[in-house]
Parts: sequence; C-alpha cells; structure tokens
Amino acid sequence: MRASVPAATVPHHVEEIRTVPAGGWTVTVAEPAEVITDPADATDYRRALSGWRHGRHDTLLCLQPKTVTGFRPTRAEA
Repeated sequence: MRASVPAATVPHHVEEIRTVPAGGWTVTVAEPAEVITDPADATDYRRALSGWRHGRHDTLLCLQPKTVTGFRPTRAEA
C-alpha cells in the first residue's frame, strides 16, 4: 500500500567513475515517487535492501521510472 499523497517526480542519480582503468558509467532516472506505508511491503523492501547498512531507513519510496539517461565516460586517445 502506498500513501494517498500525490506522487512527486524526483531525480535519482548513480555513478561509478574509474581513473584506472579509465571509464565508468553514470545514470540519472526521473520518476514519480510514493511513500511505502504498508508494513508488510516495508518489511519486504528492508529485507531486500539489507546491504544498505549506513543508518536507519525510516521512509521507503516506490520509484516508477519515466525517463532514463546515462553515458559511459572514456579517456580521449592522444
């Protein structure tokens, strides 16, 4: 179950940039986000996200991607 508040469109950006070897990737997704309020759904998501151990997660969001952009940076050849 999700909150009855209208969804807000939020950007979500992730990347990995490497200098050795040169390269990586970057992706930005824009999507409506809704707060997950159902306790059973929240428990399932918290279990699936168990690798995220950097603090408490009081609010969980359901993201529904509408646009995805990204690129792979590379080092220019001399």
